[in-house]
Amino acid sequence: MLSSESTTATTNRYAGLRATTQQHLIGQLWALLCVRLVPEVLYMHEETKHGRLHLPES
Repeated sequence: MLSSESTTATTNRYAGLRATTQQHLIGQLWALLCVRLVPEVLYMHEETKHGRLHLPES
């Protein structure tokens, strides 16, 4: 029979692991977003600055 202390320790360890995993996933998502978006934004900025890219007028 598990004592309540060891159960709490296991639960805390699991919660900590889950939080770490979530932070890791969020970090990976941010990295992916940055890798995808930064070149796009820089390209559009360059094109707009040189007048080669005409944004559609709404």
